[in-house]
Amino acid sequence: MGHVGTETPHNRTIQGQRPNKVLSLSMLVIGFILLYTIVLEWRGLMRMHFVQYDYAFFYYAFDQVLNHHSSFASLYNLRVQTIWLKELHYPLNSYNQYVYPPQFAVLFAPLGGLSFHQSAVVWMFISIAAYFLAVFYLVRMLWGKVRRIHLVALFVIAAAMTPFEIDAAVGNINSVLFFLVVYGFYQLYYRKRPRVAGILFGLAVLMKVTPVAILLIPLIRKQWRVVIWTAICVIAGTLVTTFIIGFGPIWQYVLHFSAFGQTSMKNGPAPYNQSIIGVVGMLQHNGWLFGGKLVQDIIYLAFVLWVLRTLLVRIRRMPTADWRLDMSLAIMLPLLFSPLDEQMHMLFVIPSLMMFVHFITDVEHPSFRTGQQVNRKRLAVVAVLGIGILSLPATFVLNVITGHFQFLAWMHAQMFFVLILTFITIVKLYRQTSSLPRIVPGVFGSSTVSRRDAL
Repeated sequence: MGHVGTETPHNRTIQGQRPNKVLSLSMLVIGFILLYTIVLEWRGLMRMHFVQYDYAFFYYAFDQVLNHHSSFASLYNLRVQTIWLKELHYPLNSYNQYVYPPQFAVLFAPLGGLSFHQSAVVWMFISIAAYFLAVFYLVRMLWGKVRRIHLVALFVIAAAMTPFEIDAAVGNINSVLFFLVVYGFYQLYYRKRPRVAGILFGLAVLMKVTPVAILLIPLIRKQWRVVIWTAICVIAGTLVTTFIIGFGPIWQYVLHFSAFGQTSMKNGPAPYNQSIIGVVGMLQHNGWLFGGKLVQDIIYLAFVLWVLRTLLVRIRRMPTADWRLDMSLAIMLPLLFSPLDEQMHMLFVIPSLMMFVHFITDVEHPSFRTGQQVNRKRLAVVAVLGIGILSLPATFVLNVITGHFQFLAWMHAQMFFVLILTFITIVKLYRQTSSLPRIVPGVFGSSTVSRRDAL
């Protein structure tokens, strides 16, 4: 270990003895349990014919751009999409349709040149690779170099996260967005390339609007180059889309964006929706809370205002906060502001949980030399709870419990509780570490850097 003043993630490693037989056997048993639950999850989704269900909508959009001169009426034609789903023998839901920006369809239009099944396999490999690359870069930022067995253990645990397995199975976009956002922060904090970070964030916004919420942290930190290059990327991508399919679909998408959101919200309360609105809807559905949509809207507005107040009052006043907190909170913000958080969206809580583990293991951090600012035992409890609840074994156990005891249906909002607990823990860490030097990874042999240098 080097001295604190000269340590960077480039020369840090996770210390410890070589794994003994007990540890190896424990990892083998845990790995078997996780693999078994993964097989069960995929088999169940195949039985319900939900494997690549979401990707069927994506492929329709890709095909429309590649093989037709798409207009808004064709790209978002629910009747034609329903016919397409029938041909693939997928379950029909009148509230499901392609609701992503036209820019996303243009960006991945080449996949429409393959058959659906070939294209779906390619997309699945892209999603899986994107997810594990994101985990790798998170490890690189937090710990630098780690032993191979630790990296394998992290990958095994990451593979058993319910949000990832659902996202990979149904063929949604979250793993790809997860990579873009994580790699963007890697470029910003580790490589010191705010322009590249902005471009990566811009690509995420072009694919789905909600990642724009991550820019709140760069705005608060006055990281203007990140924000500017994000805007440049979004504008450039929109111009390219306009050149290919015209401006009409983009303008119509902006006009209908709210309507798309309202349609998606009709999919039901938790467990489909793990946001504050989903939890309130679930409570209303089970007779534990009175009121209708108006009550949901009021509670959602109060929740959003609480989050905004926390960001603009507490976080903004702490300019020397640890970079790990800024990154983790920024990645999680789209979940906090969205009225629709499905289980697969909870991928964006994973960086915060990994950060908690890093705080626990980073014994060289100044906070552990200056008193009890950071309580590692409490962080360990939050991290274990969060990782455990998001895991597939916990999901299966929960399904069994609620299947036998209907009055425990509220437990299906488990991921929302992880989200809130994680957010509150991060806010406390801001307050507890606000007086400590700002630590930014890989800064030319120094562990501290000014806010201006971090830009």
